[in-house]
Amino acid sequence: MTRMGVRMLAVAMLAAASSAAAAAELTCPAPMDASCEKAAVGFTPAYPDPATMPNYDTFTATLPGLGYLKDGDDDGMLSDERCDSNMEAGLGEAVAVMKAIAAGTVLCDTLPENVDIACFVALSAVATAAQSAATVAAQCRYEDGLIDGAEAEATYENTKLVVVAQLEGSLDTCTPLGTLVLPRSLGGRAEEVRDLVRRRIEQMRALGQTPNGVRRAEDELALGEARLASGEYRDAFAQLCKAYKQLQLARR
Repeated sequence: MTRMGVRMLAVAMLAAASSAAAAAELTCPAPMDASCEKAAVGFTPAYPDPATMPNYDTFTATLPGLGYLKDGDDDGMLSDERCDSNMEAGLGEAVAVMKAIAAGTVLCDTLPENVDIACFVALSAVATAAQSAATVAAQCRYEDGLIDGAEAEATYENTKLVVVAQLEGSLDTCTPLGTLVLPRSLGGRAEEVRDLVRRRIEQMRALGQTPNGVRRAEDELALGEARLASGEYRDAFAQLCKAYKQLQLARR
């Protein structure tokens, strides 16, 4: 996937996560934080923070001045930007050409004695320029890698948000989709549904505000787990739905 594709996918998944969270009834403790799978704003990329990365500014300091790093989204930050792709491509070509020229010392050896010195001096200058350009290229790879990693991680986390929202939507309507009813051994996700209900019960228990509702949900969950273990997959899903509903009722 291209770098632009990674960024676009991250933005799309963040929007999808926000929409899904708004559509489903939340059962996470309030106020919600980023550790909750249904946090309304989803996960934003953890771009480099110069305040906590003392070597970041030092390593990338020359990029803005050389025009490789620009504030493309006008948010006043450069740490969330990649190097200009066109300039980066040109830099790579320039480095390759200069290295090829600098490798031509054998040609200098064929020149007359008074001329070969100037040849070696010129090649030395080219080699120095190539090294400088290679350093800039390394700085751009470092910056781009940090941005790619931050956005890939956010995309992964927001994918989990969307998946959880879809599961809770199925539990809310008690829609027994085949993949949600069948266990993992048969290619399904029944254990994933069970674990989600269990996690929501634990979250509600942590609030300590609706002990009776939590106990009823735990009872329904226990029945669901027993039926899942005995191969009564559709009935198990129905019990998990009841457990989830108990949590919803307890919050009202």
